[in-house]
Amino acid sequence: MSLEWDRAYLEDLASSDAQAIHVLVRDQAGFHLRDGGPRLPERIRIVDLPPYSPELNPCEQLWDIVKDETCNQVFATVAALRNRMRTTLQLYWEDTQCVLHLIGRQWLLVQLNATRKSPLSV
Repeated sequence: MSLEWDRAYLEDLASSDAQAIHVLVRDQAGFHLRDGGPRLPERIRIVDLPPYSPELNPCEQLWDIVKDETCNQVFATVAALRNRMRTTLQLYWEDTQCVLHLIGRQWLLVQLNATRKSPLSV
C-alpha cells in the first residue's frame, strides 16, 4: 500500500456515484489519505478511528460475526468456506438495518450526519 494506491482507490470510489458523498471509516495507517487533505478526491470524507481501537471499526465487528459462524468447522473446499461466509454476509447485503446496527454508535452517526443533508437515525 502507498498514498498513491490509496488515492487511486478513492478516486475510483468517488467516480462510482457522481452524486454521493462517500464516507469511509478508517484507521490512521500511514498509507491512508486524511480527511480534508489536498490529495483527497472530492465527495470523499474520512472518519478516522482513534489509535489502537479495533473494537470501534465496523469491519472488525463484522469479521467477528463471520468468524463466529465459521470457526471450529472443517470445510472440504475453499468454495465451501466461501459459501458459508456468503450466507453470513448476505444478511448485511440485503438488510440495511443490520448494517446500521454495526455502525449505530452515536459518535459515528454524528460524523456521518456531518456530511448528510438529512440526519440518519437508528
